[in-house]
Order: sequence, then structure tokens, then C-alpha cells
Amino acid sequence: MNSRQSVDVAYITYDGHDPDRLTVLEALERRGLTTEAVRWSDGEIDWSNYRVAILRSAWDYPAFRGEFLERMRNVDEKCVLMNPLSILEWNTDKRYLRTLEEQGVPVVPTTWLPANPGMTESEAATEIPEGTQDLVIKPSVGAGGRHCLRTGDRARARTYAAHLARRGDHVLIQPYLKSVERQGEASVIYIGGTYSHAIRRNGSYLGPETEVNDLMVPGGDDVGPIQGYEPSDDEFKVAESALAATPGRAADLAYARIDLIPDSTGKPCVTEVELTEPFLFLGHCPTAAHSLAHVVAEAVEAST
Repeated sequence: MNSRQSVDVAYITYDGHDPDRLTVLEALERRGLTTEAVRWSDGEIDWSNYRVAILRSAWDYPAFRGEFLERMRNVDEKCVLMNPLSILEWNTDKRYLRTLEEQGVPVVPTTWLPANPGMTESEAATEIPEGTQDLVIKPSVGAGGRHCLRTGDRARARTYAAHLARRGDHVLIQPYLKSVERQGEASVIYIGGTYSHAIRRNGSYLGPETEVNDLMVPGGDDVGPIQGYEPSDDEFKVAESALAATPGRAADLAYARIDLIPDSTGKPCVTEVELTEPFLFLGHCPTAAHSLAHVVAEAVEAST
């Protein structure tokens, strides 16, 4: 690696609040590693100063995905990037759900509307399911629930879907699964490709006729009560199948989070596979930060 490297680990973050930042930095420093928290959007950073860069809380990237990926390519050229660049390129667009579904992983049923600057509401209407069930409509590039709409109004649904498509977004149209209100959403978390812990968020952050315009900080009050959780056998099986369907090897992932909700029959299905900048709910597992620091320390050692 470059002889100018003077800092072991760059912790890649953003300008806002990150509940896990201090926990991870302290765990890394307890292993004798030197660290710096750096903003992904800072164009003045010389990434060759670092041995390893771990991407954690770049939660504002969706509005700048092209710039973000270009910055991560620069990071990847100068030091070890965790998670790998190829994973970030694949995972920052939710169209990866199609890949999972093609490989037999149960995912939330999704209708896809392509980006189209000339999209009309009548064209969008052909992709809007009939009926009275609430729908969830969101762009394929997004984080923290931003620009997500829940509505039972078909006119509002087609207007919003057409709006997203015209501005250049690929659009997901999904049924709102009310079972999440009773059973909650589970997140199954892996560190170094190995199961670490899980949490459950009770209820839904999307009330009737709700449009989310602001980023909801992971772990914050907006997402509802959170508790430690032991996944059922079915949930664990689906999470494992989703992880196995991602590109490359699970062992090459420093971290992963598989989000699951019950479908209309109560069976778990994947809402998202978070491999880019997932909040890991480290406070719900006393060994998780240590495990993550161990994975990073191994990468630092391998880079020297």
C-alpha cells in the first residue's frame, strides 16, 4: 500500500447525527487503531492517507448517488473500502430486489415503473394495481424513507408515481402490508458475513396518506419503538437466502442488514438488503461493536 498512509481507519459519515459513530470509533481505538471520522462529500480528502475506509453513515447520498459512487471509486483506488465498491454499485439502487426475486428470495411484491421524462399520469395508471388496498410508492434510490408515499387514493398514486418517473427515478409500487402493524419489521444483522444480532421495530412509520419528505435518522424516534429480537426459523432462513443471493461472498462483507416484514399470509419477505450504509443497532448487542472492530482490524493488518 501507499507509504504515505498515516491513519489506519477512515470512518465515512455525513454532516448529521450518527448514533453509532462514537461507539465504533472507541471500539477501533481499543484495538490500537488510529481513526478519523470523515465526510464522504468532502472533496479535499486525500484517501491515500488511510489504510482502510469503512463506510458507515453516508445517509444523505441518495440525492447525489452519481457523485457518491464516483467518490467511492476514488476511495477504492487509494485504500481498502468496506464494503467493496462492486457491492455499493449494486446495492445503492433498489432494483437489486429484482435480482433477489429471480433467485427465489421472497421479497415484497413490487411493480416497477421505469424512469421516463415524458411519463404521463395515464401511463403510470396502467401500473397501479386496482382495488382499495393502500400502496407504497418510492424511488429506487433512497434512504431513511425519504420520498416514500403511502396512499389508498389511486389518483394520488398515479400522480406521484408519474412525478418520480419524470424527474428521473425508477419507481417501486408495492402493496402496504398491514401485518407490519401487528408483527413489526425485523432487521437481521451480520458482521463479517456471520450472524450477529437482530432487532424488531414495532408498527409502521408510514401512517395513512403519508408522504415522507425528510430523512428519518436510523435509530431515531421517527421509526418507532425498537427492541432486541430473536428471529424465527423462517425469518432467519429468508435472511440467509437474501445474503447468499448478493454478489460475491458474504465473508467479504464487513456488515449487512436484512430487513423483513410479514406478507399477507404472515410469511417473512425482504423489504431491503442493506449493504451500503445500514444502521446496525449496535446498542442492542454488547459484542457487536467489538466484532465490527475485529473485522476492520483484520483488513488493516492485511493491507500492510
